[in-house]
Order: sequence, then C-alpha cells, then structure tokens
Amino acid sequence: MNGGIKTGFSISALAMMLAACGGGAATGTADASTGGLAQGIESAPVQAWPQDGGMQADPRMTADMRAAQPLPQPQRPPMPPPLDTRLGQQVQIMDMNSFGKPVVAGTVQIPAGWQSGGGITWNTGTPCFSNQMQVNWSAIGPDSLTAVALLPGFNWQVQGTQNPENPCPVAPFRGARDFLAAHVQKLRPGMRIVEYRERPDLVRQIAAAGQQGIRYDAGQLIVGYPQDGVEMEESLLAVVTFTSNGGGTMGSVGTVNSVRGPKGRVDMGLAGRISATMQPDAQYMAAVRQRAQQNIGQWAGARSQAINDWHNRQMAVINARGNADRHAIRMRTNSEVASIYNSIATNTSQTNDGMHATTMSGVREVNNYAGVDGTTVENSIHNGTRVFQDTGNPNNAYSTDQPYAQPPSGYVELEPMR
Repeated sequence: MNGGIKTGFSISALAMMLAACGGGAATGTADASTGGLAQGIESAPVQAWPQDGGMQADPRMTADMRAAQPLPQPQRPPMPPPLDTRLGQQVQIMDMNSFGKPVVAGTVQIPAGWQSGGGITWNTGTPCFSNQMQVNWSAIGPDSLTAVALLPGFNWQVQGTQNPENPCPVAPFRGARDFLAAHVQKLRPGMRIVEYRERPDLVRQIAAAGQQGIRYDAGQLIVGYPQDGVEMEESLLAVVTFTSNGGGTMGSVGTVNSVRGPKGRVDMGLAGRISATMQPDAQYMAAVRQRAQQNIGQWAGARSQAINDWHNRQMAVINARGNADRHAIRMRTNSEVASIYNSIATNTSQTNDGMHATTMSGVREVNNYAGVDGTTVENSIHNGTRVFQDTGNPNNAYSTDQPYAQPPSGYVELEPMR
C-alpha cells in the first residue's frame, strides 16, 4: 500500500475483456449489411378473427364435424426485425455519487437509437477496498431485448487459504466456472444453463502482459430464459485473476461482461465493436487513484494505531515486572509485534495485487453477521438491516427493517461483524 499503488480501473482494459465476447460465442450469423442477424426471425401465419372472437365456420360442415375439429391455437407474436447497428452515437459512462456529484468516468460509442443506463458507484461500507468500486452499465436496443452490459465483479479470499488480517470476504470459487455458476443464479433466477466454454484464448492474451505469481482463468457461460414471451439467450464472460502471497490466495473478477438477445440472434460481434470505442476520462482516473490511496491509507493507519496501543499495553506489563524476567518478556513481545507487522505487510501486498489485476472492482453487496453456531450469516445490503436466526435450526434466518419487530420463539437477533 506504499506509493505507486494501482487501482486497476481501466475502461480500456474492460473493453479488451468485453471485446473477447466476440470470440467463439456467436449463436447466429451476422448480417453484414444491417449489423443484425439474417436468420432466426420467427413468422406466423395470420388468421382473420371475426368481431365476436370466433373463427368463421364452414357452412358445409356438420355439427359433429365441427366438434371434432381442434380448437384454434393463438399465434405467437412475430419476432421484432433485426436491429440496424451501422450508425453510432457517443454516450457517457457516469459515476453517480463518488465525488458528491455525477462525474464523467468515460465515453463509449453505442448504436444510434439505443439507450444507455447505469454507471459506477462506490460501496464504502465494505472494508475490502477491491470491492468498493461497482460497475453496472448497459446499452439496450430499441427492441428492449438486445443489450450489452458491464456487470459488477467480485474480489475474495479463496476458502482454505484466507488470512484473518485480510478484510476481503472468503468464498469457495477456484475458477471462472465456479464464479459464473454462482453469479448467474443471483443475476438470472430460473435460467437454464445451456453451455460452458473455457476461454484459453483470453488467458493467453492477458497472461502475455501479466506478472509472475499470477494465475488467470477465463470462461463463458451461455444461459437461456424467457422474457416478455421471447426465448432469450445470454453470454456471461468472466476473467479471474488469482494472486498468491504468504500462503493466501486472492481471487478477482473486475466485471462480468454480458451480451443478450433473442435466441439465435445474439450478435457477439456487437460487443467487440462497442468496447473498442471506450475511452476513460483522465481526470476521473486520477481522482479514483487518489481516492483508493486515501482509503487504503486510512485503513493502514487505523491498523497501525491498534498495534501501537497493544504494544504500549504490553510494555506497561513488562515494566511492572521484575528485572529478572524483563528481558525474556521484551523479546517475546517484539517477536509477536514483528509477526503482526508481517501479517499486515502480507495483506497489503495481496490487496495491491488484487487492485492491480482488477479492471474495475465490483461488490457482492452483502453484510456479514455473527451466527448463533459460530458461522457467518450473509445478508444482502438491499434487505433489512436487522437479522434474526433460529437457535434450534441455524439454517433458518430472516431480515427486516422494522424497529419493533418481534421474532418468533427461539429466534435471536444477530450482531453485525465489523
């Protein structure tokens, strides 16, 4: 955390990852003249319905013949026409509240007539600096179905290698597949996993410019789900960076890159064309680096003060004892203090590595509570702030914002973990 820290926030780096969505994930054939797909348009025969809502009966048919006829089935609405993406328009990616007012984080070209939304926010409530910056931006086509998006990523300590001095959360994800499988459950409840694709091409591309001691894994998850009566297909791409130091391993996903649209008409090349136009704002990037440095400095200062206070208390105990054991106690205390400083140095290195490898950090958006059975209970920040857990069955827990909530018998309110 000493001078020269890098936050890893780079819209151009995100663009490189988003552009990679075009490699091997297309589910249709691009129409070069329109920028859409020529195939996959559903058409349905049109039937004339009389004013009373019934089909016109053939007068030559008997009543028995008419009764034996199958009932008419409603026709599915036709698919909207392919989108024309040849013309572009420049839009701004905004940071809505990080510096007291909306500021421009960068610009990007999206197809003319499309709408962009979202941007960058900061969650200063998490002590894990790599999860404070959240990116949630999308460009949506006129059909309200086709979209390209940058979704929040996540930074974590790999379960089984965690360091108690590291403020980042612990998770079991050991690769892109584990991360995406868990992430998509929250993002698209009820979806169907169609296919998972390893992306060694991205690993080679990123590793060529990487550093020693860093491992990369990349994958692409294809899912399907209905939306507004249309069968949708979506590609979710993630690149995971693993950094190891002192026996601990940090996992980092800067953003999850999403491309979605009607099944058979997802133009993966569009993501690359959009991402190639992303340009970060130089003043914003400088402000982000300064803010990250301040946040890390504040945390390091608080930790150092806590260590100094502990050291002073230990020295007071030593001074109260006799000269016979003063030397032995002082040596043991110095060893303990050195171990604590070494843990902080290790954590600082891991944090810097994670922030360097992260293009734009996301957040998992959960608060942790101390469970009744010694475990940790996670609660989304979008839920209530008061969490209750069943002492008889710790698997049962709920949250609420009601100030006078009366939990059922056997439930106790949990304390947030700091």
